[in-house]
Amino acid sequence: MSIGLHVAILYLISFVDTLCFGLIMPVLPTHILGLGGNHTSLGLLGMFHMLLQLFAVPLGQTYSNKFGRKTWLIATLFVGALTNISMGIVIKFPSVIIIRLIFYLTNQTQTICKSFVTDIETKDMHTVVYSRMNLLGVVGFIIGPIVGGTLLDMEHGFYYISLITFGLTQFTMFVAMILPSDKRSNKSRHISSNLALNYFFLSCSNDFTK
Repeated sequence: MSIGLHVAILYLISFVDTLCFGLIMPVLPTHILGLGGNHTSLGLLGMFHMLLQLFAVPLGQTYSNKFGRKTWLIATLFVGALTNISMGIVIKFPSVIIIRLIFYLTNQTQTICKSFVTDIETKDMHTVVYSRMNLLGVVGFIIGPIVGGTLLDMEHGFYYISLITFGLTQFTMFVAMILPSDKRSNKSRHISSNLALNYFFLSCSNDFTK
């Protein structure tokens, strides 16, 4: 199967991931407040979001090295789909917060996709592919809040949002099965994972310094 198809799949997965995040994240505070939550609970959610990132990235790297990127990516998307639909079903705001924290801890889609690039593309194309992924991510963040805000104004709007994100994530999970399996040694996987993680942290640093 051609490299171009694999890269296109990574673009699709990366875009859908940011689109789903953009659909849910801006309207989640309104939904939590509507279920009886308060601004303190929203502050705690934001705090734990950042705190869990300290554990999520090393955890993702560990399981990616142990089981392979493809397996971990599919597992991540599966958990993401379950958390998305679960948030639209539960009616207690503490449950919504706990479910979202599970998502924050397990979702490493962007990092894994960037790790895959080091396997299937030549080194001189890495920067180009990363840049396109970032561009698609921006597009997802632009479209997501607009659609999410529109849907939230409807009756049972958040349920529809969770249903859409569930379907999109499930779709990318099945598409991810087309990606090549990781047949390299654990040491090689560890090296390319570190390259992607370094890029991930560099991108975060650049965002904070802007």
